[in-house]
Amino acid sequence: MRHFDDRFLANGIEAIQDLLLIGRFGIYYHIGTSIWEITHLCIRMCIEHGLHKGSSGHSDLLGEQLRRRVFWECYMIDRYSSNTLHRPFSIAERDITTGFPADANDEAIVAAQQIFPDLDTFRAAHAPSGLSEMSVFFLCIRLRQIVSRIHSEFSKLAETTKRNGFETFLLTGKICQTVDGFFRDLDEWRSGAPLIQAPRSLYESQDWFDLLHFRERLILVRKAVDFVPKRNGIPPAHLLNQCLECATSTIRLYSRLFQQGSITYTRSYFQMIFTAGLSVMFCVTASKELRQPPVQETLRLCGETLRAMAAKLPDAMHYVAVYEALHRNVERKWNLVSLRPSPTPHAADVGRDPPALDLEAIGAPGPSVIATHQPEVPLDMQVGRITPRHNHIAQLGFSHDANDDQPQEEWFALAQDGSEALQQDAFLADDPLQWGFLNDDIFWNMEAGLGEYAYGHADPSIARAFDFSDL
Repeated sequence: MRHFDDRFLANGIEAIQDLLLIGRFGIYYHIGTSIWEITHLCIRMCIEHGLHKGSSGHSDLLGEQLRRRVFWECYMIDRYSSNTLHRPFSIAERDITTGFPADANDEAIVAAQQIFPDLDTFRAAHAPSGLSEMSVFFLCIRLRQIVSRIHSEFSKLAETTKRNGFETFLLTGKICQTVDGFFRDLDEWRSGAPLIQAPRSLYESQDWFDLLHFRERLILVRKAVDFVPKRNGIPPAHLLNQCLECATSTIRLYSRLFQQGSITYTRSYFQMIFTAGLSVMFCVTASKELRQPPVQETLRLCGETLRAMAAKLPDAMHYVAVYEALHRNVERKWNLVSLRPSPTPHAADVGRDPPALDLEAIGAPGPSVIATHQPEVPLDMQVGRITPRHNHIAQLGFSHDANDDQPQEEWFALAQDGSEALQQDAFLADDPLQWGFLNDDIFWNMEAGLGEYAYGHADPSIARAFDFSDL
């Protein structure tokens, strides 16, 4: 702010537009400040100018259209950046009373200036004959509103759990029911996306809508995995299925667009792909049934995409090193397990894994409550599925202890208490990393640091913790 002119913030809506442009530029280039803080300032300025309130009787239709477009643009960036950083929203939904902009091009609004007294009257009378310049804008607003409800619902669930507690099976059923409901909302959002025959840019293409769809589904199911009670560190099987489907689809969709040159690199995209790859590794180490060739190919593709992005984002190389180290050792573990001979019945009795997760045994409701949602995924993106009775102990667990006082709105951390934990395997004895850094604090910091890297102030000390260049 010290670089701004003293009169900068007095420029009203123009100042907010200028800040939005700075924030948008910061998504693609390092600007030395937090995009979340810029957006937070934008929302505060919107509130000061009353942009969040309805303004009935505003005779300047195009001016009111601009006011609403500015506010809802601030709203969308605030919802996305706050959700990424697990921070409170800048403004609550209940405090927003302004309407949407009109679904019309500016030329139509100017032509209606002498006919309609205000923008809401024009909106009520105007029936769009087709797509307008606002169509994709409205689609994005609706998606952010769904994300806002997801954020609020899980925040309330965390508070209720902390205050009153839940029986394990009740909490499991509540979380799965919540996920199913929001999956339906996201699917309805995707089915309502406009079909643009000749898209003028990426943001009008069906691939872009698919990417947004799977990205938000992945964020949702990761929240659920973090909250849900676990047995032996393993969440319910159908959540693993959903997590794997969403993560692999996100990786493949983005990687294809990136290879085609249709989409560029940003810190936000890097964070998305990194966490998607981490999610895939979590799923395949939690269940042997999910370790199939398409998943291996997805992990390889994820690594290639991260390296290609890091070539343009040199400060992301530390995270690429972490991903490749994890991927290498997960695959090594995977290959060793596949080479082990099948145990004899007696040996199986002596050295078998801990009991598999059984939803029925812990009293989870039937399929009517925990219904497995099947998103429409292209055949080349489909992966193996598992059933609740065929889980195995996690060999690499990214989860909180189920006995924590309250669920946390964070991502997976590496569990250290599994009987087959990575650091206990003999084949890792000669690994130069020694995997001594695989502790909960480091990985919590890595997830938090990656969010800050995308939208906040990245702490250089976090990245330095993953510098393996001297090994």
